[in-house]
Amino acid sequence: MIFAFLLLLFFRPFSNHSNIRLNFLVLVRRIAAPSQQGRVVQSGVMRKVAVLLAAYNGGQYLQDQLASLASQSYPAIDVWLSDDGSTDNTIAIADKAARRWSKGNFAIIRRNSELSLPCGRGGDVELLLARCKANFLSLILNDAIDAEYFAFCDQDDIWEPTKLSRAVAWLNDQPEDLPAMHCSRTRIIDDAGRERGLSLRFSRPPGFRNAIVQNIAAGNTIVMNRAAMTALRQHSVDGQFVSHDWWAYILVTALGGRVRYDEEPLTQYRQHSGNLIGENASWRARMMRLKLVLRSRFRSWNETNLKALQRVRHLLPAENCQVLDEFSALRKSTFFLRPYRIMRAGIFRQTFPGQLSFLAASLMGKI
Repeated sequence: MIFAFLLLLFFRPFSNHSNIRLNFLVLVRRIAAPSQQGRVVQSGVMRKVAVLLAAYNGGQYLQDQLASLASQSYPAIDVWLSDDGSTDNTIAIADKAARRWSKGNFAIIRRNSELSLPCGRGGDVELLLARCKANFLSLILNDAIDAEYFAFCDQDDIWEPTKLSRAVAWLNDQPEDLPAMHCSRTRIIDDAGRERGLSLRFSRPPGFRNAIVQNIAAGNTIVMNRAAMTALRQHSVDGQFVSHDWWAYILVTALGGRVRYDEEPLTQYRQHSGNLIGENASWRARMMRLKLVLRSRFRSWNETNLKALQRVRHLLPAENCQVLDEFSALRKSTFFLRPYRIMRAGIFRQTFPGQLSFLAASLMGKI
């Protein structure tokens, strides 16, 4: 510190004493404060991000996704690719990428699912969710996967080069023992990679009152710290949840953790012509969600999530226990009490149309 002061006196003009004092304080703070690079270095080793990639017959798009992972500005990345019994060239593409990988380790795990439906492409939405959930769950529960940060990855998207760096920069500022998760808006592209628009922009702060009725954390955008992944591993063993990303958003917020929704699109989400889930901005997507509500699928999903939450109730802060109780009571209330209970609990969806649809669904007994 004395050396810094002497340097300051030698190189700075003596305009007045106040400027000297101000410049001295600024210099000391710069020396004392850890740099952005320093915060991501632990014991001389760059903190790792483990990318959990679920794949199934993704050869058509996997190469583009792996190229975007290799182009990340963040330098320390392990890739864990879980293949669900692909019959195309997915494994060949992964093997080639693994031999060239220079940011860390690249592991390929082969698993055989009893489900025959590809993850992310047409068919019944329940089977889609089941296949995706099973594959990602196998990665979540894999104790061999160890890192400071963890990111979910779909086989057919494209990541912006700063995706991981931007997420890690925020996660670095969170307490290490507090579950924390970063997610973001997405840029929607079609099969050919042409841009089709952006996903909905959510402006209200993420939290348990939102998570309990809506997932704003798309799995392909999630990056979480070790505390969040530890909680997810401990409370996902039985697989009794709707989807890995929604459960992650629910669990982190329920436990009192922090979630940041970044309005900057950091992932190019490939919307296939046969997709039933994922994209949220088009009228087609809205009609699909309405159809699911009318078929009581939304109510069934809420039932699943509530049962999972009851199993971790003893870990929840008192405030979140109250929200959980209010939502459970809302689902059993009489017609006229439901709007009152929604306002009392402060439960909300992010957009005004979404909140109106939630109110309508509650009045119809579909939540």
